Amino acid sequence: MKTLNCSPETAEDGLMAMSRHLPLTVEIGRPTVACVDSDGVFQVMTTDGANWWAYPDRAVRLVPLRDGLAEATEWCAGFEISRYIGRVG
Repeated sequence: MKTLNCSPETAEDGLMAMSRHLPLTVEIGRPTVACVDSDGVFQVMTTDGANWWAYPDRAVRLVPLRDGLAEATEWCAGFEISRYIGRVG
């Protein structure tokens, strides 16, 4: 996994923090690039095209669908708390 503006250790910590919010049935996928954004939030992109964010209180996944649509899902403490589909961009 490549890292941008963060150390490999920070990337590992971010993946662990994110996984704590996900149920065992949700697969993160294979991380390809990890970074910390301008707000200090850990972000990772995976081989399946998904983008993940690890907030202190939740994990968020954005998956591109088709025709400019994407699905956003949020989890907290192992439970899905929201899911919606909308236009990106």
